[in-house]
Amino acid sequence: MQNQLLQEGDTIGENGRYTILAHKDSGGMSHCYTADDNVLKQTVYIKQLKLEHQKNSELVKRFKQEVDILKTLENERIVKVFDSFSFNEREFLSMEYIEGINLREWINNNPKPATEEIMLIAKRLCRTLSYLHKQKLVHRDIKPNNIMMTDSKEIVCIDFGLATSSNKDEAGDLTLAGGMGTKDYMPPEQKAGDREFIAYGEKEHMSCRADIYSTAVIIYELLTQERLSAENSFEEQEEKRKLKKHPKLSDSVYEVLNKALSFLPSSRYDDIEYFYYKLEESMTNKTSEDTQEKKKSKIPSVLKFTMDKQYAFTISEDSDTPMTFYFTLDKNDQPIKLGDGTFGCVFMVHDRSETKYAVKLFYKNATESAPPYYLTDDIIDKLQEKYYQDSDLPEHIQFEELKKPANDLKEFVELLKAMKLPDEQFQFLFNVAMEYDTYKRFEFESNARTNIQKKINEKKVDHQIEGLIINIGGTVRFQKYEAYQTFSPHFNKLGMQLSNYAIVMNQYDYTLKELLESGTGYFTINKAWLDKTFKANAPEKLNEIAGKKYYSKAYLTSIIDEMDTPIITDDIKLNIIRNLEESNGYDILKNMSFNKRIQTMLPFLLSIVGGMQTLHLADMYHLDMKPANIFVKGGGKIDSVLGDLGYLGPKTMKASSVATFHNLLPLGTLHFRSPEQKDYFDICDVEITHRGKDVVLIARDPKFATTIIESNDGLVFSKDSQHTFYTIKDISIENKLQVITLDNNNENNLQDTIKPDRSTQVLFYKQQGIRTDLFGFGSIVFDMLTGGQSAEQFYNNIRNYDTKQWEVGEIMSRYEQVLLNQSNDPGLINAFKPFKHSLTNEYAPHDIVKLVLSCIMYKAQNTFYDQSDKNPVSATNKLRDEIVVLEKKHHGDAIENQLFNKKMENTDNTVKKENTLLEKIGVIQSIESKKNYPMRLISGIWYFRELVELIKNNFVSEKKQFFAQMLPNNIELYDNKVLNFSYYEYKEFEHYLKDLKEDRVYTKITRDGLNPYIPSYMTYIRHEIRLKSVGKKNIFKYYVSHTLSSIENIAVDDWIVIQKELWRIIRIENNEIEIKSYDQPDKTADISADKYFIFYHNINPCKYYFEVLGSYIYNIFFVGVEGEKEKIPKVTRLNKEYCHTYSNWNSINIDDFYQINESKHFEKLPPH
Repeated sequence: MQNQLLQEGDTIGENGRYTILAHKDSGGMSHCYTADDNVLKQTVYIKQLKLEHQKNSELVKRFKQEVDILKTLENERIVKVFDSFSFNEREFLSMEYIEGINLREWINNNPKPATEEIMLIAKRLCRTLSYLHKQKLVHRDIKPNNIMMTDSKEIVCIDFGLATSSNKDEAGDLTLAGGMGTKDYMPPEQKAGDREFIAYGEKEHMSCRADIYSTAVIIYELLTQERLSAENSFEEQEEKRKLKKHPKLSDSVYEVLNKALSFLPSSRYDDIEYFYYKLEESMTNKTSEDTQEKKKSKIPSVLKFTMDKQYAFTISEDSDTPMTFYFTLDKNDQPIKLGDGTFGCVFMVHDRSETKYAVKLFYKNATESAPPYYLTDDIIDKLQEKYYQDSDLPEHIQFEELKKPANDLKEFVELLKAMKLPDEQFQFLFNVAMEYDTYKRFEFESNARTNIQKKINEKKVDHQIEGLIINIGGTVRFQKYEAYQTFSPHFNKLGMQLSNYAIVMNQYDYTLKELLESGTGYFTINKAWLDKTFKANAPEKLNEIAGKKYYSKAYLTSIIDEMDTPIITDDIKLNIIRNLEESNGYDILKNMSFNKRIQTMLPFLLSIVGGMQTLHLADMYHLDMKPANIFVKGGGKIDSVLGDLGYLGPKTMKASSVATFHNLLPLGTLHFRSPEQKDYFDICDVEITHRGKDVVLIARDPKFATTIIESNDGLVFSKDSQHTFYTIKDISIENKLQVITLDNNNENNLQDTIKPDRSTQVLFYKQQGIRTDLFGFGSIVFDMLTGGQSAEQFYNNIRNYDTKQWEVGEIMSRYEQVLLNQSNDPGLINAFKPFKHSLTNEYAPHDIVKLVLSCIMYKAQNTFYDQSDKNPVSATNKLRDEIVVLEKKHHGDAIENQLFNKKMENTDNTVKKENTLLEKIGVIQSIESKKNYPMRLISGIWYFRELVELIKNNFVSEKKQFFAQMLPNNIELYDNKVLNFSYYEYKEFEHYLKDLKEDRVYTKITRDGLNPYIPSYMTYIRHEIRLKSVGKKNIFKYYVSHTLSSIENIAVDDWIVIQKELWRIIRIENNEIEIKSYDQPDKTADISADKYFIFYHNINPCKYYFEVLGSYIYNIFFVGVEGEKEKIPKVTRLNKEYCHTYSNWNSINIDDFYQINESKHFEKLPPH
């Protein structure tokens, strides 16, 4: 037995434990067999050390070491070892038998494997070896014969006879002599022996790079179907060698394999998972454009427009114009899901012309397991309309018993059968009763457009319906169609329980939610992970990118891959890549300047407010305003509409119990809920009394004093089994008690129904309406403006200011203090933090912040709701007017919408306007060398001359306008020749006066105190001022609300706003001012209430332009110039010397102090 192979039937081991079944293979160190293990009762794999190695103590030790190594490993892709033993002076190992073939046999059986198969094998092999390397072990004999393959292409690594520790101190004496391993798969250092390889400057001990080399050899063979040859597959030899190009390898794959097969270990990858990552990346070779295209559409690239009956259903079946639609299929013949929500799921469908639509399939009732078993009047009316039209119901059909709730379903069905209705009518009533809530929602949505148009027509208003999704029609029998039968298993797999109701509507590309949340294909490095990993000592290049700049994944990977520092190993590189964060729509917005952010939002906002106008004109409310209900279509101009109109008539629904009443209320969505949706009910014990003809409830609970319940809200008595809903007529306070008077609800005597009671429980429900929609709109604006922060949380933070004692303008004054770092209120600083740009630290413009507050504030004065005297149409019209003003100011229609196009720009490119004077002055100021001063002088003179011309052309010529801020980013260079204002805050003086009255001037003026082009009086243009009468007509002592030096510069012609009326200061003396009404000069000011009023510094265009012109002289000619700063001339008060005005701004005289125009030399010079 010592001199020959074991034979079938031989027994070995103690007490003949193993019976040999067959010889399987022989390698450099051992023979391998299959055998029956008579103890474990299973087939095992036996390794026998070759006879010639039996007396080599080092090899015997290595052979036994395999058991020690394998016993420490727990991985399903590494063979399990059972035992090691000696028998007849020979060494044996017993291990797991793997059913299958080895990779060499698989390669022979699959001469042209598919790329997907190759990558699956490579992935599993690399992950297995990664596990091994993390245990500080190196296999050192990776080759096809040592990789077993199962039928499912799962792999198991075997033969750990050459394995050793990658830790030099732990490896002991088991280093390899040259040549140990398998020639074609062992790396150069293994062929030469570790110690001999030191001559190349390499580390003495072998590392995981040896396994990476062997793995790369296998992958090369799989991809090229050729064995790699150390002699023939490389150009040159030793450390200079390179892998020869192979026609079956792309350039990117070649580069990865060439690095993995480097002669020197230090030139290879040092992490096998990173090697696989680079291989996978090179194999897929996806460009950023490919990724972008994939990200841009949720609709599959392959669509099947089939007209087969099995995919069809019909809508409006009972009308004169029924329409058939078909589910559009993907490449796997499955319906294409476009989205889902609380009440239904949306799929893509098409008609016979292959025009794309969407169908909303309604879910069954959430409470359907215990529905109310009765018929309502509107169900009966629907029956008559559907089957009897204008005729009366037959006399034998009486519904009185069915209007009372039945005890159970059986009783309800028996009562319904007793009506002896035709089968179709019986089925109709049964279905509607069982799915009542779903039916009502379906009815609201399917008839929404018709009902809206009808309401508008009744008002005789010329208004074209806009901003709302168009419903084509619906069906109440969806489950009877073959499409439902065909896809029922698919719907069940998705966990959907569908009702019989479906509505077809126009298809849109996205919801706004999807645009905001879906990925862009651009990535950045996770900043938190970077700081944690590197303990705030990350390489500068990574810090520059992390959380600030976004690139394609391929580009970022290339940057990371090229980093060559001791701390950035391949393992770290792989972790960095794994922690790359893909940007979404919110990141696109956050990476923009506020101006561009607003430009991007405006097209959506205009469409949304158009839909709100339509609804409110029809006395309807949406009540669920959120990005998920805004449907968007791209291609040229952005087209957005309000969808999900199921809450247009919620008050017609009836609750089956107090516990289920809230199921019928539109309670909004987290982060977009209004106060009346979040705090939609209150509960309180009350005393019921009668006063005159009224029913009055007295609430003694002091906590009820803080409720938001008010007139026109409703309540339900807990003890009322019918759960009748009563409307509140009035709430007043008597002796600190809340007194609630009920509306008679058109009942002749409500007192007959509601009897006095000393104590009974009442559930109060908040009525939703115009404020709900305004809050929803403001939440959407806030969500987009702040890059995805919660409007609901913002409202909670600022709720203390939402009282009748505050008005929006006063809250905006506090905002001004915060942005100027003058606020001492930590609560306000925290509340307004979302409006601070995360990259530039600037705060959002006043006009957009005021718009948000005017929408979401509930009780404060001067909101859109308050300004409109609580009229929904008027409130929405005011909102639209503000949006239009924003669009004109920010040029909302003048940009390519990056949110829709998923175009990510880095901050350096977005915070500056192209071709503005700001950029040009930056170029001039960068000229610092003395030898270039003449060029700076010439360029500066050119720009200064053009600024003077700008003033002349706009404020002296026939085309004069009242006022534009003369900021460098508001002045653009046209055709490289002429300067012009980008935006005029006020083209007409009358517009300025109107905004003064409405307290809106400060929202349109940039007032950054650190901006050198903004005079101090403009920074503090608006303040609160307290007036106290001195007993003389229109003469008052004045006090300012806080100490700012600029407020002391109150001057004649400044303004005070008293109850939206303008008063002008005509005299100032000894801390007293005399004021005169601008519209009624003889009027006496009424300030009987000792309070604060609004003060505005007057905008005198002539004074303003010349003062700013002085700032331009300083910044163009002197900033950055060498020399002592105190010697630079003070030229910021040109207005005192070179201009004067008469009674109004139209009479301006500009002295010709600047004669450079006559110089032909300068006229020929282009701008620098």
